[in-house]
Amino acid sequence: MVVTKDNYFQMLELVKYADSLETKYLNFTTVNLASATNIEDSYSDFYKSIEFRNAVTNLELAEEKYKNVNITKDFSFKNVILLMYNY
Repeated sequence: MVVTKDNYFQMLELVKYADSLETKYLNFTTVNLASATNIEDSYSDFYKSIEFRNAVTNLELAEEKYKNVNITKDFSFKNVILLMYNY
């Protein structure tokens, strides 16, 4: 799942749904801001917000509960840093 401002709150729901379907793997990542030319640079601020960090914390708690779903995530913000240095 590419996590955006519009869907970040659905991460936990997706984990529950994946578990109900016996899905084995689920990946979460940020928007690649370096390749999205129509998104403002300030979009990266969302990934630093309390709302997003709380959603990530809830996702980490879900990892403990839904052990049958192998959850991977990349919220390292490498894409955000690349975007900043491209200017």
